[in-house]
Amino acid sequence: MTQRVHNRAVLAPLDGGNVVTGRWKGRRVARITPAVIVLAGMAWLHCSPAPPESSSSESADETGIPSPDPTGMEPRVADRINQAREAVLGDPTAEAWGHYGEVCHAHFLYVEAAACYRKAVSLSPGDARWAYLQALVGEQVGTEPDRVIDGLRAAADLNPRYPAVHYRLGVALGRAGRLEEAKAAYLKAIDLDADFAVAHRGVGQVLLSMGDIGGAVEHLDRAVNLVPADGAAQTALAQAYSRQGLSERSAQALDQAENLQPIEQFSDPIQDRMNSLAISATACTNRARSLMARGDFASAIPELKIVLEVAPTDAQAQLDIGTAYLNSSKPDLAIAHLGKAIDLKDDLIGAYVKLGWLLMSRNQLDESVELIRRGLAKAPEDARLLGGLAMVLTRRGELDEAITRCEKAVALAPESADLQTICGAAMFEKGDVEQAVRYYREALRLVPNHPEARRRLDQALEKLDRDAKTSAPAEPSGDP
Repeated sequence: MTQRVHNRAVLAPLDGGNVVTGRWKGRRVARITPAVIVLAGMAWLHCSPAPPESSSSESADETGIPSPDPTGMEPRVADRINQAREAVLGDPTAEAWGHYGEVCHAHFLYVEAAACYRKAVSLSPGDARWAYLQALVGEQVGTEPDRVIDGLRAAADLNPRYPAVHYRLGVALGRAGRLEEAKAAYLKAIDLDADFAVAHRGVGQVLLSMGDIGGAVEHLDRAVNLVPADGAAQTALAQAYSRQGLSERSAQALDQAENLQPIEQFSDPIQDRMNSLAISATACTNRARSLMARGDFASAIPELKIVLEVAPTDAQAQLDIGTAYLNSSKPDLAIAHLGKAIDLKDDLIGAYVKLGWLLMSRNQLDESVELIRRGLAKAPEDARLLGGLAMVLTRRGELDEAITRCEKAVALAPESADLQTICGAAMFEKGDVEQAVRYYREALRLVPNHPEARRRLDQALEKLDRDAKTSAPAEPSGDP
């Protein structure tokens, strides 16, 4: 099934990138570009987006088996590639050739991978794996679009119940301008997986370009409901609403799309298996971040350990593994790695945010305040740090500064329900319950299922009700 992305509904560390400093300053008026831009957006949908780690020029000895130049490779990578090549030398079956192709493909040696897949397909033309992977790598080596399409069609014929191949065929056909065929391919993918979010987005984009605005809205709305953080789907939906004359909805969708990127998360076991063979630091980093994006932090940790074996002084890798430990309920390890990240790179703001929040959660309030202030010295306009400091100061009873800090944070990022809730908490502790209620209600307007804002709003309303009853004049008893 397609990967779904869910909004966090709890008051959590402001570390997810959703609060962006100054994001809403100078808020622009929604402008809709021509629908042809939607098709141009399909150029984002690459089969293998990672850049090559080393030059890839096909070379082979007298055996005819590709032999990549190991210069510049990590030793463990060179060993794995050599092992796969030796397996072909020992037993040149389709499986051995295909596996060698996968190992090269996983390490961005696209030319060598293409040669291996061609041989695997020739030896086993009925195996959908090699036909599919050959088509995927074809784009990377400059294969003509029509040949890529033909390869994907062949893979789809061999494995007709594999949703990913129909989706990728739709992408390739759309980019070639063959919109009716692209529509059919996307719909086939959706028929196999009704929750295939990027396929809904793809067919919505195609229908928009074909002038079927109602159909486009139906599919794009579905895509947005499945993955709200998909910037490409939100932008396309804004275009569709605009062409329906629904300017307010269009502006809302365009606001949602601001600062969001296209999201390409879907089930593709064949490609996933190929990617799993990569053991370079870059590949392990990419794999770990993909796992963390899916919420699988525990599985990301072994990948990040490999990265740190290769590059122990990489501050971002320290931050990544600290984040994984933080979300795997291993706070001591998280603190160690997040602190190391800051030691290595003292302007790595994400590390200050996460570590400051973690220290606060452990009731180490003085250490949390000191750390967050250090971060603010580097980034005084960072709304996440301002919100975190306001939360800690509220817990320490320093309410005047807490309110000042959280009001500034909310001014920088008014779309953050977490920040609105933090401000409400500071106001409530200060005794301004009515103002707290306003902040909580704004948080719930932004995120209707935000549990912390809901809990605190109920608490504030109960206090207002009690106070009203206490201050109400007693009714006359009616006795003489």
